[in-house]
Amino acid sequence: MGISAFSQVIWYKASSFAHHQKSSSGYWMDWTDWFSCDINMKIDWDNDYIIIYSKTTQKYIVTEYGGQVQDSDGGTQAFFKVIDQDYDRGIIRLRIEESGNSQIYIDFNDVGWVYNVRKI
Repeated sequence: MGISAFSQVIWYKASSFAHHQKSSSGYWMDWTDWFSCDINMKIDWDNDYIIIYSKTTQKYIVTEYGGQVQDSDGGTQAFFKVIDQDYDRGIIRLRIEESGNSQIYIDFNDVGWVYNVRKI
């Protein structure tokens, strides 16, 4: 598909993560506290996929670039529609805060994760 204008593979390392989910009444619960981790991630623009090498490897096929927006706090986010290894559809957000901290969000209808990452 080649959604990117450039051809490359980018590696990240996650140092912490948090998650949240929807309650049975349909409201998003608060994010958990941050948990330490040491997880590699690969974004492969050549083949349009994102792999997170967590305890259970997560593979996401990028189906569409959703654009880029500025956050209310000065950060920048790029959105990608994805399909995971179980054929569930979600959104991955690559976010760079104004401070320079980078995060990768994975959002589905009822659960979401966020990783603090740095390029390696």
